[in-house]
Amino acid sequence: MTVLSTLHDRLLSVAQVPAELWAEGADVVALAQAATGFPAHVDPGQVRAHTARRQQAALGVWLATETTPEGSVVVGHALLTALAPDDADWSTVRDRSTRIALVTGRLVELGGLAVRPGWTRNGAAEALVSARLAWLAERDLIGCSSVWRGSAGSTHLAERYGRRVARRTDRASDRFVYDR
Repeated sequence: MTVLSTLHDRLLSVAQVPAELWAEGADVVALAQAATGFPAHVDPGQVRAHTARRQQAALGVWLATETTPEGSVVVGHALLTALAPDDADWSTVRDRSTRIALVTGRLVELGGLAVRPGWTRNGAAEALVSARLAWLAERDLIGCSSVWRGSAGSTHLAERYGRRVARRTDRASDRFVYDR
């Protein structure tokens, strides 16, 4: 329970993205990996390629890693500025679910959650999803999240806690937007 409490406190305490991580695309992930480290069971190359496609209009990103008795958890976030369809940067946001969130004029939280096998059964995955949604609710953000296939039911957990607005499946992930 101590580990989960630490994760919850750490997640809710992040108020803004570290300025030193402001960049675009794969550089964001590379900087975050260098600054925070990255668990060995996740292929950095795969994460970098997948994330770069969704970071084109990102102002910054932070990646937090924690180790539990079951393994490592990766929680990643990028904050995007609100854009309007006539904004020059709108054309760089190609992901449909991200556009749906941006058009509301609110800030968008964009992140990924990697869940180790077994976490759904012992409650760790549920605690993480709850913490993420609480973090969003406190800041009046819309969440746009991706979940890797086979990640211990985390898609089900996220949809259980939020209404699915849109979903798009690609090679790397099941992606959805959840709103409160």
